[in-house]
Amino acid sequence: MSLNLTLSPSQPNDSIPEEWSHLLSRITPETPFSTWEWQSLWWSHFGQQGKWSVFAVREQGEVIGIAPLYWEAESGYLKFIGGEDLSDYLDILSLPGREPQVWDEILKHLHSSPRGINGLDLHCLPANSPTLQALPSLAQSLGYRVMVEVEEVCPILKLPESWEAYLSLLNGKDRHELRRKIRKAEAASPPLRFRQCSEEECARQDIKSFICLHRKSRPDKEAFMNEQREGFFQEASKTFAQKGWLRLYILEREAMGVAAMLCFDYGKTLYLYNSGHDPELSFLSPGIVLIGYCLQDAISLGKQCFDFMRGKEGYKYRLGGKDSPIYRILVERP
Repeated sequence: MSLNLTLSPSQPNDSIPEEWSHLLSRITPETPFSTWEWQSLWWSHFGQQGKWSVFAVREQGEVIGIAPLYWEAESGYLKFIGGEDLSDYLDILSLPGREPQVWDEILKHLHSSPRGINGLDLHCLPANSPTLQALPSLAQSLGYRVMVEVEEVCPILKLPESWEAYLSLLNGKDRHELRRKIRKAEAASPPLRFRQCSEEECARQDIKSFICLHRKSRPDKEAFMNEQREGFFQEASKTFAQKGWLRLYILEREAMGVAAMLCFDYGKTLYLYNSGHDPELSFLSPGIVLIGYCLQDAISLGKQCFDFMRGKEGYKYRLGGKDSPIYRILVERP
């Protein structure tokens, strides 16, 4: 059967969200970063750096694949919408097994496109992405130069069915330290108290606490959380709360937030997206204590995985995380 490739208009139109969400519902595994909600919000806040260049591949009128790309003016490359600084996993959307055909249509289009497009610079591809198998060989067959490299790792924890079963997975020292820190926090005077919210009204206030604590944590986090990103997180948290995808975890001392974690509740996984804490209370290990509570909640929700997200911080491994690489593919026109 013949395929038809279309390039969407310069801005999202009314039909794209419905087709996008319908296609995503038929794909596994999936992450919140591939949702229309996340990517359209990213585009509305950061899209001024390029040109919307979303490709849709159809068969007999039905969408079998969507490549959420934009053309970055500065580099001249097509990149994933979502941005590698804010999204940990990115990829095309495609019916299972149809990825080679989707990429073949896109590469053929690029092959005949104006020279202003230098190629593809694709970040944050997960280890199980079919793109890793399909794209490099197809691009090389058309004369493109291809580079594939490990970009970063995302430690992931496979969750057991109970908190005690989780603790038994840790070595003796790490298990003892986690229990000790939780007990110390609960016995402090005044004690640290845990709560979580997933409702929109609650999130509207707690996202402010998260942003404040994120900035307070370290100088690099303060530099990261500029006014533009703050606006994005406020809108994204509201949208995700409406969809039931948000879980904000707060550790408080006398009703004042001392640690906060922004997590995404999506599918069978709880994603620890980002965090912040008050460094003046580091002696109570509020960050580790809050992760402990997050893990307990993830287990109670019946989640199969806890994703610590990108980065090799030592605490992720002490709490049981195992590396899962993410990749970058650079496809350059000859």
